[in-house]
Amino acid sequence: MSSVVIKGLYKKYENGTVAVSNFNADISPKEFFVILGPSGCGKSTLIRMIAGLEDITKGGIFIDGTPIQTIPPKNRGVALVLNNQTLYPNMTVYENLEFGLKLRKVPKNEIASRIDEVAQLLEIGPILDRKPAALSGGQRCRIAFGRAIIQNPKVILMDEPLANFDAKLRATIRSELKAVHAQLGKTVIYLTKDQAEAAELGSRILVMRNGTVQQTGTYEELYNSPVNLFVAKFIGEPQMNICEAELFTKDNRLWLRFGEGFTVALPEKASTPHLMRYSGKRVLMGIRPSDISLGFEGGDKDGSAISMTAESVELLGTHVTLNLVSRAVSLVVISSSATKVKSEEEVKIILNTEKLHLFDGDTERRIN
Repeated sequence: MSSVVIKGLYKKYENGTVAVSNFNADISPKEFFVILGPSGCGKSTLIRMIAGLEDITKGGIFIDGTPIQTIPPKNRGVALVLNNQTLYPNMTVYENLEFGLKLRKVPKNEIASRIDEVAQLLEIGPILDRKPAALSGGQRCRIAFGRAIIQNPKVILMDEPLANFDAKLRATIRSELKAVHAQLGKTVIYLTKDQAEAAELGSRILVMRNGTVQQTGTYEELYNSPVNLFVAKFIGEPQMNICEAELFTKDNRLWLRFGEGFTVALPEKASTPHLMRYSGKRVLMGIRPSDISLGFEGGDKDGSAISMTAESVELLGTHVTLNLVSRAVSLVVISSSATKVKSEEEVKIILNTEKLHLFDGDTERRIN
């Protein structure tokens, strides 16, 4: 039950590469905190600095208010779980679990007690005498997690532990991790590039790009109120529709012009002095595929209907993905009603202008 505070963390390698820059995070005790970002964004470098496996160029890391950057890795009170779940192949599960404790000269009776607790928690009692070669991928993952929690760390660091598993197994293990975390009450910092993992596991999610923090919040906050174009496009599946647009004023109200001649009226409440300053300027318009409805699902909503051509119709589970292309604009729509649409058919669609996202054309920061 430990807090982790990261202040102004910066990592620059000798070759000049900056892996982490001005990184700040405030992680609460017992929190399952997820750091989400694409490959190469600096996630692993960050977690290695917390674990003490990478030197820090500038900044500080504090656990329960104590700076840890000068403390040796073994004394930091952190445990690291990697994505390859490396287990000692010549040892049984029991021996793998006890190995780290024996190195620290923990008494035998305490080792046995801790292993018994972990075995019950992770439901691995029947496989304690097996060797890694006889374990399934899910079982190996449990053992790797068991080796971490058996040390009774203050903080558990997890570097994409499910990256090498198929989708079905990842979903199963995610549920197990969530349940175990609820029982343990440990602070967890979890790295992933999979937003489904982030959404299910994270009490809060930090989105990372090029070594910097883009936004921190719940999945709903990131999805509904992204602070910039990167977060808007990175969060959500299918990806948010994005196209260039221009704001203009008509009848003391803001409108959007996009593609080759499409126009939609913004809600009256959107005509704020702040947004009015962008009238006549290039912006980027974003709208989620689920925030576009088909014309036969409801009436025109205050000048927000346009007609486009269906390029393709794809059935995905209970919903249908409709790909539309017209007048230099491509839009994806998700709707269970799209089964009525055929390829090459002209389709009337209605944009939910209450859910439009507008970004500065130069900075890509959200402006509405």
